[in-house]
Amino acid sequence: MRKSVMLDPGHGGHKPGGMNKELGLKEKDIVLKVAEHVITELAKNYPYIIPFLTRKGDVHVSLPDRCEQANYRGADIFVSIHTNARLMKGVYGIEIETFYCRGSRKGKELASIIQKNLLSERTPVKTIDRGVKIGEVWSKRKQKKVPYYVLRNTDMPSVLAELGFLSDYEEAIILNTPFYQENIGKSIAQSIDEFFNQEDI
Repeated sequence: MRKSVMLDPGHGGHKPGGMNKELGLKEKDIVLKVAEHVITELAKNYPYIIPFLTRKGDVHVSLPDRCEQANYRGADIFVSIHTNARLMKGVYGIEIETFYCRGSRKGKELASIIQKNLLSERTPVKTIDRGVKIGEVWSKRKQKKVPYYVLRNTDMPSVLAELGFLSDYEEAIILNTPFYQENIGKSIAQSIDEFFNQEDI
């Protein structure tokens, strides 16, 4: 049975996302490459899964438009791909975390599978498991936690994966490695297949 996934490479265009100015790296570029590897892997090993992209190339797509694309296509799942950033510097190793929408059982299952596989032996370095979490951020304007927009406004199980901290020098070097990007893409593709097979049991 055919299944579909909307892959959402974060940011794009005039919104680069996280950056490492020292190395000249931008989140929007890295996550697009990872998403392209996911598509390649799906076509090669999981042809029953039809992938869609919220953006192709370095273009800006608004959050509402990303959700609208997924909902219009009737995608079975939505996977948003990001890298993290922080002000504090240091050596941490690759730190991975995956978010899902509060109350979504299938979203939590998908996030757990992705988190497990991102931390698998495919990764070339020791990773730090930041866990599967409810996707909420603190809003200064609303003075409370609010759900990530793309997790709240998509009609299917949705997750947001943070692949590591681009702001850390050592992590950024690894995140920019084609070998690592390809392996991360393979892990996400494997996770999508695993989730769909689990759903069919």
